[in-house]
Amino acid sequence: MPLSNRRWTPIGSFLLLAGCFNNASVTELRLQARAENGREWVEVLAPAQALPINQWVAACPANVQVLYQSPRVVSLGCRAPEPLYASYRLDTGDRLTIENTIQRGQEQSLQDAVNRYLWKTPLKQFRPTGNFALTGEGMIFPTPQGEVVVSSIELRPLLARETAFLIGR
Repeated sequence: MPLSNRRWTPIGSFLLLAGCFNNASVTELRLQARAENGREWVEVLAPAQALPINQWVAACPANVQVLYQSPRVVSLGCRAPEPLYASYRLDTGDRLTIENTIQRGQEQSLQDAVNRYLWKTPLKQFRPTGNFALTGEGMIFPTPQGEVVVSSIELRPLLARETAFLIGR
């Protein structure tokens, strides 16, 4: 679904809890909705190690929306003329890249999954880039014509061990 067609939920300060188990993963993600001069964005207030995310948000010339959030990862979208996506680990504040998300040697498998998705769309070709969001749906790449999605089912075997725990249950 294109960024412009996504249904956005209100942003506020809250505590995220994952699961109802004794060992539930908990990370405090506090966001504040901001608006000025017709631009809307979110500001990360906590956890402290995630504050560098605000640099990416500030660099976006357009509205910034939360695409996905969990106790371990937050994914953002910038509604610039060409949409920009980014995902960040909340425990370190590090931005996810293809290299630290996909297992080494699985790049062709990722391209194959993209090609299977493209086969069902009017898009003819797409090469995965660092412009992506990691979500519960999978890995989403924005394009001017719409999003390219590698489903979580296809993505899970490709994920690096360190990244696999970031999404899903």
